[in-house]
Amino acid sequence: MKLPIRPGKHLPSAWFAELEAGELRIRSAPAIFNAKRAVIIGIPGAFTPICSGIHLPKFVELGPALLASGFDLVACVSGDDPWTQAAWSKQFDPQHAIRFLSDGNLDFGRTCGLTTMVKDLFLGECMQRFSMIVDNMAVQKLHIEASVLQVTCSSAEACLDEALAAAAE
Repeated sequence: MKLPIRPGKHLPSAWFAELEAGELRIRSAPAIFNAKRAVIIGIPGAFTPICSGIHLPKFVELGPALLASGFDLVACVSGDDPWTQAAWSKQFDPQHAIRFLSDGNLDFGRTCGLTTMVKDLFLGECMQRFSMIVDNMAVQKLHIEASVLQVTCSSAEACLDEALAAAAE
């Protein structure tokens, strides 16, 4: 299947929401990612067992190493509302290693072709589990898990390995 978003393509001008000092802030993808090298991780749902137990904790742990390897930003994108994202951030990332962005309307996910329907887990339409390396809005790498229940190619370790390999070239 050929995705609308893939290496060589630019991120769409989608809108994200986040809480800043308790206030809702709406920002465009260009306002967040323009002139930045970023790792974007997509997760199916905040507070879900694999997202909270496996995927996110490693990004929080390796966030400083990712930033030291040349990234300006590590962002976690989910179809959850911004209040849920803020609560998840507060619980799992009190040091703010990661920026939590709500794609609550799934505009980014749908435009990129990165949503999936997960009825058996009662997640409904949600973000696929993925990692993306972006430089100045251009997608350099995109890894999508075969299942929302897996964390292999989208792991923090895989992103760090890619960043270190790119720096060594």
